[in-house]
Amino acid sequence: MSFSPKVFEDLTYEFIIDNSKYIYDLLVQNKILLFRNIDITFEQHADLMNKIHPLPNHARTLKDIDHLDLFESFNKAGLQIPDKDNYFMTWHVDDSWLQELVDIESIYMHTLGPEMAGGQTRWVDLEAIYKELDQEIISFIKDIKVKPWNGDAERDEQRRTESVYHGTIRVHPDTKNNIIFYPGIIPAQGDHDQQQWDNYIQKLLDLFEVEEFVFKLNWNKKDLIIWDNRSTAHAVMGGFTLGSRVFNKIEIGKSKPIFI
Repeated sequence: MSFSPKVFEDLTYEFIIDNSKYIYDLLVQNKILLFRNIDITFEQHADLMNKIHPLPNHARTLKDIDHLDLFESFNKAGLQIPDKDNYFMTWHVDDSWLQELVDIESIYMHTLGPEMAGGQTRWVDLEAIYKELDQEIISFIKDIKVKPWNGDAERDEQRRTESVYHGTIRVHPDTKNNIIFYPGIIPAQGDHDQQQWDNYIQKLLDLFEVEEFVFKLNWNKKDLIIWDNRSTAHAVMGGFTLGSRVFNKIEIGKSKPIFI
């Protein structure tokens, strides 16, 4: 069975609020929830996310994201903006450079320009990926620590000074299932066979391209997607222009990962 979200059509803000525990339980089970054609304000978006998480100890709200910073970084480096078949932002788990990582995230796509093309977002099921690895690989990686991706270090003082290492296999706090931890570009710490490590990373990246483990979202206007940042990684494809794809993003809850 391929990785796909639980999809809801034409639901309301009030329904989600009134059924928040049900929604959270579905999220843990399915890892991604997709609400099509939902009308919500920025304030309602923040409100429902606070309501969904049973322990909303953290909230971060970002309004009108158009990825200007990434467009500027490509231009500054003299690089061509990726097309729809290439990664605009590669696979990662958000906030992985911190001791405590964000639990749940959401995007509400409020603007899609008529010239919109590409801009697909992808999620990979890291629990399913773990199950694909043989015992030899698991025995090799389980004691290795990784330095999380620090892609925004140039713009963020804390990211330049923070030195956090995480394990390679985390345990979901609700399901207790094992999950591969893939924060992004991850150099390993300590004594290990570098070639064996490189082979492991390449195997992960190959598995991230297998259809049954990946959900690919071609956005519609007024899509709301909520995903479990503890059990998925995500990526963004190119093929869109600045301003043609604008959304609000809200993350809720933080926890220190449990590693085996």
